[in-house]
Amino acid sequence: MNCFEQLYREIRSRFGGKNDEEAFAEMSEPLGSIMKECSEALKMYYMINSLEEANEQELIADEAADIVIYLDILCQRAGLDLSAAIVNKFNKGSRRIGSLIEIY
Repeated sequence: MNCFEQLYREIRSRFGGKNDEEAFAEMSEPLGSIMKECSEALKMYYMINSLEEANEQELIADEAADIVIYLDILCQRAGLDLSAAIVNKFNKGSRRIGSLIEIY
């Protein structure tokens, strides 16, 4: 099980057995949440001069994780597998630039 499959399962379990549509309806709009989290990450990036401090790294990591979580929710609503989409897009880019590096 990849991390996105586990994330999806755990998000569903938080909503007490409701079906996917009911559970996701209770969550904030994913696109708006992604935009908010990207804005927070950008603000954090510009506020922090050095990412050497562990606390500063954790702040950026938290914002990045929020973005990925909401992106996965958006993909689940659209019937997409985010993990597969990432692999596919990476491999397309590799082929486009003539790289032999692909992920599976």
